[in-house]
Amino acid sequence: MSLAAGQAAEGASADRDGHVVTGVIDQGGARRGGGGTGSAQEVIAGFGPRALPLLLLAGAVVLAVLSWLQPSMFIRTLMPLLFMLPLALVALMQPSLATAGVVLLVALGPTTLLPVGASQATALTKVAGIGVAGLCALRYGLSRQFNGPGLGFLAATALTAALGTPLPGVTLGENVRSLIGGIAPFAFISARYDKRAYRMLTLAVLAGPLASVVISILLAPLGIGNGPIVNGRLDGMVHPANLASLSVTAITAATLELVRGDRSGIIWLGINTLILFGSGARVPLLLTVLFGVSILLLSRTSHFRFGQKLRLTALALPVALIGAAIFGQRIIERSFTDHSGRAGFQASGRDIIWELFIVAISRSPWFGQGVGAGRFAVDIEDVALLGTNAAHNEYLRLAVDFGVIGTGLIFLGFLVWIARETRRMPSGEAVVMRAAGVVLALHSITDNTLIALTMMVRMFWFAVVFDRARNERAARMALSRSSGRWQGARGTA
Repeated sequence: MSLAAGQAAEGASADRDGHVVTGVIDQGGARRGGGGTGSAQEVIAGFGPRALPLLLLAGAVVLAVLSWLQPSMFIRTLMPLLFMLPLALVALMQPSLATAGVVLLVALGPTTLLPVGASQATALTKVAGIGVAGLCALRYGLSRQFNGPGLGFLAATALTAALGTPLPGVTLGENVRSLIGGIAPFAFISARYDKRAYRMLTLAVLAGPLASVVISILLAPLGIGNGPIVNGRLDGMVHPANLASLSVTAITAATLELVRGDRSGIIWLGINTLILFGSGARVPLLLTVLFGVSILLLSRTSHFRFGQKLRLTALALPVALIGAAIFGQRIIERSFTDHSGRAGFQASGRDIIWELFIVAISRSPWFGQGVGAGRFAVDIEDVALLGTNAAHNEYLRLAVDFGVIGTGLIFLGFLVWIARETRRMPSGEAVVMRAAGVVLALHSITDNTLIALTMMVRMFWFAVVFDRARNERAARMALSRSSGRWQGARGTA
């Protein structure tokens, strides 16, 4: 009895942990990719060959009219978008390449590289991320992941708009801007990706911190950027705290690849651990140590057994000792000495700013004061010595925006999303992703994680990993069904 007639031949195979080696091949020999490709291509083809020239002409007319009616808005907002056109063309032709491009753009410091103001560069980078996610969704289809963070954010926004107490002075425009900026990283969850995107984005995440440092060294003689080291801390093309966040994401990504059997993950672990030490970020460094210990104790796959763990520990200790020898003294000084040289634990002003945010939350504790209110809740003059009015605690900032209830909804959305998606992963890999989620939750206590550009990198990586896990699980199930049919056919032959 032949199974070939009327059925697709299964070209998928899996290793002992269920990782898909090849894809599914139909009767015509074409590989079926990540779902939705055919329908997306039909939609694109339906517009006809004249669609792109007509769209370009219409766009040029609109820009010309706006530049005449609103010249100031054109110069401040629309003109910078023109700098993104080359990237848009690349993204249109190669969405997979564009995913890596967004990650590298964040690592290389858009506020330094783009010829616009810092706030405009940040906005353009988030818009580029949303656009890339949209193109991937058009090309490969919408993801079936439960977008808990995005839904939680939208629900919290609706509640604060209906029941919250608006903060005086915060305009509707600020609300909309903060809404778009806040929800931008969650757009990546709703798209599907192909295998090339998995590989390229993972490589960009792993190499991003190193690229940031190397490029800063090369551009420093030209007067671009602040140089690789500022005030004794490694910063690359971004702030030291942002470099640390990128390094933490790279370390978790390298750990996952190592658990999956990719030995090159060890090299990336060493490089990014040294960069994390150099950034001088204390909490991310502590959380990374706890993350590593938890993975050694709890994660186990066919590629990550006791022998591999022992070798990894033996290699990690020299790296940690080198990092501590070079950067440890500076970290200790930042932690236990203030600017005047007095001894005592230093929270870098967080204890002061947190008290002010708690007072701001008390004005409308349950439903908050509107999206973006956290940016204006504390007068910059009250914290002039600190140089920032950012909360450095996402839970406090979100509570000002959305209240305790809205913050709880966002946190619950993250929890359900990670729990649902890790259920579909092999247990050893699921441990890594859950631990990465815990690191994000704890890191958010002491830093601006969700609103930082680096959150785009972290969310992009989470979304792509979960999408890959879904595809691999589907291929395993298809392989299992194919094996069952084959065994049944042999029994009746």
